[in-house]
Amino acid sequence: MSALVRRKQLINHDPENGKFGDCYRTCVAMVMGLDPAEVPHFCDGNPDDVSGTTGLRNWLAPQGLGVFQVIYGADTPFRDVMFSLCHLSPEIPTIITGMGTRGVNHCVVAIGGEVFCDPCNGKPVKKPFTGPAEQNDEAWWWIEVIAKVPTHG
Repeated sequence: MSALVRRKQLINHDPENGKFGDCYRTCVAMVMGLDPAEVPHFCDGNPDDVSGTTGLRNWLAPQGLGVFQVIYGADTPFRDVMFSLCHLSPEIPTIITGMGTRGVNHCVVAIGGEVFCDPCNGKPVKKPFTGPAEQNDEAWWWIEVIAKVPTHG
């Protein structure tokens, strides 16, 4: 992995026209030091596709990488999520998923307790979310870290 570079997503979310935003792959690309075009679009709206997380795991595995995920409950304020990341893992780039300001789940990259980049505009922002991410009538803050997976021998 190389330097953390801010990136703007390649596809804006516009499902009425068959376009599903690629904030997730853009965040994955950022934390891996890649261009977003080098990462598959895991959440492209195809109902036959596996989940974004499963797609990511399948793509990372041959590279000796995996994804660590943790969730915070909907009742946890975003500032508390950021506070814990800042104090427990200040130097680790983290992908955070919440409810974006456009009313759909959205991802950003955070490091050191700050939003490093919102791929919507490719810039740091103070308030990227209106609340936690929603899925299957549940709401959570999703936190993800891409890490090297040790070999077993």
